[in-house]
Amino acid sequence: MNETKAALVTHERRPEVADLPVTRRTLAKGAAWTTPVLLVGAVTPPASASVQPGLQGWVTVGKSCDSNTMTLTIDGTGSYPDRGLWVYGPSTQNIANAFITFYYPSTLAITWAANPTNASWSVPAIDNTAPAISGFTAYTTKYSGAWTYHPTGADGPYSTANGQPNFTGTAQNAGVLCRNGVNVYARRTVTVNGTQVTFLRGPVQI
Repeated sequence: MNETKAALVTHERRPEVADLPVTRRTLAKGAAWTTPVLLVGAVTPPASASVQPGLQGWVTVGKSCDSNTMTLTIDGTGSYPDRGLWVYGPSTQNIANAFITFYYPSTLAITWAANPTNASWSVPAIDNTAPAISGFTAYTTKYSGAWTYHPTGADGPYSTANGQPNFTGTAQNAGVLCRNGVNVYARRTVTVNGTQVTFLRGPVQI
């Protein structure tokens, strides 16, 4: 029996300074479903407030199961404002060291590979330096590409990442999690004008 599930993780929210603990101001959302669903959790500043820097946008995580083999997907491909990744702010800001850390249950031994449409994002690898979440393994993908500045947008000027992440992972002997679902977290980090900004989203269940 084949089963496919998908969830859309992240949109805009006020970021946190990187040195805050993982447990503070974590936005948690979870849902279970039997057909593909988009999970949208948007937290935006009030109209009178300036948009805060941080790695914004949409990344889809999904899974499908065939017997005891699980196939996992990470997909951030698409165009602003519906898909893709971006940072708000003026053209003068310096954007560097963008990466996303995905947390999957430690009982899954996942092997990741880049899909043909992946560009400038490293294949997710186990990251023992990432802030820990009990019972989960951290896999980090890092961005090495350029940014394109756009002077106008729904929330002001922004810069989009020219490259977008797209990966497939496989895990064997995953029968129980195939049946019961998999919780996933995503931590986004980017350095803007020398200040590292990070926020955690999740869990979502796929």
